[in-house]
Amino acid sequence: MAAANLPNLAEMLGGDFHEEPLYAENVTKLTKQQAICVRAAKKIEKQCTDIEMDFFTKVHELETQYQAKFKELTDKRLSIINGTTSVSEADVADMPLIYGLPEEALQQVVDGLKDDASK
Repeated sequence: MAAANLPNLAEMLGGDFHEEPLYAENVTKLTKQQAICVRAAKKIEKQCTDIEMDFFTKVHELETQYQAKFKELTDKRLSIINGTTSVSEADVADMPLIYGLPEEALQQVVDGLKDDASK
């Protein structure tokens, strides 16, 4: 019964009610050889999609495998930021405060730092 109302609805909306075709109309204009080529291209496209799906499955497996390692590091970083873990100069001796800054300029910046934030 609802289908009987669809043409009226289409008229109210200013158009005709037609179901979408099952395939693109231009497919019927292909030659047999063109249709074979289209199918060959689609087959290759599906193979590419299968490879891509396999790739992303493996990426997900790697992400899952490394998630615990990243969590450990982010938790450690969070505890440093929150002040629950103290860090000494020796712990970070191999890490510059600013990457790419010449040694003299870096030393000047470090020497200018205050020992306590309240000063």
